[in-house]
Formats: sequence, C-alpha cells, structure tokens
Amino acid sequence: RDAIYDSLLTTRREALHERVAATLEARHTDHPDEVADVLAHHWDRAGRADKAVRFLALAGENSLRVYVLEEAEQRFRRALELIEADPGAADDAALTDILLHLARILYFQYSFFGIIELVERYLPRVEALGDKKRLSRFLFEGGYARIFAAEAEPGLELLDRARTLGEEIGDEVAVAYADLGLMWHRVFWGEPGEERRKTQRETGKRIVETGKRHGDIWLASKALLCFGLDGMGWGRPGEARADLLRLLALSRETNDPRPRSMGLWAMAGLHLSEGDYEAAIESADESLRVCLSPVDRLAARIYRACALVLAGRIEEGLAALMHEVRRAEARGLVFYLAIPLMVVGIGTVIAGEMARGVGAIEDTVARFTALGQKIVRPAGDDFLGRVYLQMAIDGETPPLSVMVRNFWFLLRTLLVAEKKARRCLESAAAQHRSFDIPSSLAHNLYSLGLLDKARKRPAEARARFEEAREIAASVEATALVREIDAALADLPGV
Repeated sequence: RDAIYDSLLTTRREALHERVAATLEARHTDHPDEVADVLAHHWDRAGRADKAVRFLALAGENSLRVYVLEEAEQRFRRALELIEADPGAADDAALTDILLHLARILYFQYSFFGIIELVERYLPRVEALGDKKRLSRFLFEGGYARIFAAEAEPGLELLDRARTLGEEIGDEVAVAYADLGLMWHRVFWGEPGEERRKTQRETGKRIVETGKRHGDIWLASKALLCFGLDGMGWGRPGEARADLLRLLALSRETNDPRPRSMGLWAMAGLHLSEGDYEAAIESADESLRVCLSPVDRLAARIYRACALVLAGRIEEGLAALMHEVRRAEARGLVFYLAIPLMVVGIGTVIAGEMARGVGAIEDTVARFTALGQKIVRPAGDDFLGRVYLQMAIDGETPPLSVMVRNFWFLLRTLLVAEKKARRCLESAAAQHRSFDIPSSLAHNLYSLGLLDKARKRPAEARARFEEAREIAASVEATALVREIDAALADLPGV
C-alpha cells in the first residue's frame, strides 16, 4: 500500500509540475530565457528530461553571461546528468554546446584538469557528431587547457587538429581560436628568434581583428593579453605596455570589465619585471577590485604576492604566494609558474633559509626546463646571480640566527660568492643575447657592472653600464635606464 501511495503521490507531483511548466512556457513563448531557471526546475521535477535539458542550458547561459559561475556549472552539470540517464533528452549537437559552455566555466575557474577530463570523456561522442565547427572548438578547449597545464605536446596536437578543421570549412573564428592557443604555446615553448616574434605579431593582429568583427570580446582580449605577456617575457617592455594599454582601451570600448581586470594584473606583472613593486601592488589591487572570474583574481593575487616578497615584505608575501601557487598547481594552471616559484626561492633566501631558497630556484629551473621551456634556464641563472651578487657586494653580516641556520651553506658560498655571481650572470647574459631577450640581457649586464664597480673596476663597469643602457633604451625599459644612469653618475671620473 505504501508503495502504491508513493507512486500515486509522485505521479500527481509530476503532473502538477508539468502543468505549471507548460503554463509558464506558453506565457513566455517569445522570451523563454527570462524564466529559464523556473522552467528548468519544473520540467526536471515533472520528469521531462528533454524539456529540462533545454531550459537548464538556457539558465546556465544566463548565469555564465554575468559570471555567476557556480550556478552556471550546476545547471550544465545537471543537464549532463539528465542526458547520461536519458540519451534521447538531447541530440549530440545540444550536448556539445553544453560541453563548450561548461569548458568555458571551468576555464574561468582555472580548472584546467577539469577541462582535460571533460574533453577526454566526451571527445569520441563529439567526433561522431560529424560537425567540424563544433569539433574544432571542442578540440581547442582541450588543447588550450593542456597548454595551461604545461602538457605542451598533447596540447599542440589538439590545437593543430582544431586549426585544420577550421581551415577545411573556411571558418575564420574556428581558425582564430586555434591560433590563439598556438600563440600562448609560443610564449612559453616557442623557438627563440625573429621568426617567432614575427609570427606572434601577425597571428595576434589577425585574431584581434576577427574577434572584434564577430563581437567575440573574449577572443580579442585574450590575444591582446598574450601580446602583452609575450612582450614582457621576451624582453620588450615598451611593446608590452602598448599592448596592455590597448587591452584596457578594449574594456572601455565594449563596456566589458574583464579586459580591464586582465590588463591590470598583467600591468602588475610588467611593473614587477621593472622592479617597481609598489606600482605592481597597486595595479594588482585595482584588478582585484574589478575581477569577475577566479582565474583573473588568482593571477592578480600571484603578482601581488610576488611584489610583496621582492619589496621585502616577506612574512606577508611569501605565505600568500605559496598558497596561491599551490592552488594553481592543484587545478592545472602550471605553465607560467616558473617565475613565481623562483620568487618563492628568493623569499626563502631573504627569510634566512638560504640553502633551501637556492635549492628551490635550482629545482624550479630543472622542472620547467624538463617541460621544454627553454627561457627558464637563463631566468634561473639571473635569479641565482642576483642572490650571489648580494652576498658578494652587500657587506652586511647576517644575523647570528641566520648564520647558525645556514652555517654550511655560508661556509661553502661566501668566499666564492663573487665567482658564483659572475658565472651565473654571464651565463644568463649569453643565453638572453642568444635568445634575443633584450631587457633581460640589459639587466644581466647592469648586474655585472655592479659587480665590477664593487671590485673597483670602473672601466669594466662603465662598459657594462653603457651597453646595458643602450639595450634598455631600445626596448623602452625606462626604469632600468634610470638605474643605469644613477650607477654611471656614481662612477669615478664622471
């Protein structure tokens, strides 16, 4: 009797939900998206999976549009559950569209391992659909996520497939998306040289134009952001600044706050690379005030924490930086963590754990070099060179507690700090010259000049400073130019 009663009650409830849903849908025929959330709820309770999936997808799109990401994810996940339970609830085209929206949500949440899992699970079904446009975009999502997770080769394969499909059907947006992924790959894994730089500029320009023409602000803004980070990482701060200003202008032109949040945290990174730590903190704070998505908040917090560490606010900055780096790694945002992890090493050195800090820098170089990022080794040599440079020319005795904790490290290092500094900085300079990374080369030459100056070699110091200044000025590294001018003015005979 109880089973019969429960069955009758369930049937009556389903019928009631169906009547409510049908009435609402009839009243909002022209704009069903306005009540999509309510319709999704009632059709789901009515047991109508086909109707529920349709309105769950609409409700999810509404939430995604205003960056209510948790709600959006819940709706799309529920739609997938219904399709899994009842494959007839939606065709594979509708399923693929749901997957693409879910991939975008996971991107905003920097869950790149989540995107990789999603693509691996559903790729055979999307391929079976036979829709090259949707397949190209789905392959892009998987390839892009693998690039961010530092799985470069598998990511490159997916992006190449996505681009080929886009070309086959003559879809410039599909090609632009694939090219965007390839741009980001070249920032971290590209072969050094003018050809890489030319390809980046030409590709990026085409992506921005395509994005603007089709009203795809995400596509255009990600290309401009990539421009800025490419200029920053490959030693052209003047170009980086100009591109990031274009990104900020795009936000004003479109009234979309996300390009502004990205531009601001990237500006924080640029200030950081120039040694203006207070400006970096201010830009990161401004970005955090306008950020709509977790991935932008994470980037802003990482750059802010790096600036705190390098500004000497170790207790506050080091703990925050380590926390954010762990969060990023756990969710698959790995590819750009080499510099933050080396800053962790610097902070550890400044905090008095010298051997552990130097070891952290060396381990980071080994790890990311093994991942194929060639530009990490000269950056690591530069970081280590600056550590040893401070030991060689600082002249201050560390506190007794620090000396006790680092006794064996200091015993091995202090007498040869100058030799280690020179070797690391000369190695970094040679690689940065070979890779055509001018602002980093100028920094290395400036540091070597400081070492020569401390050792009473004014002629050698002057030659280093003058070469560094010429290179820095050529790429608008204005902060470094000011530092070099001050060092030149302080040399004997000037």
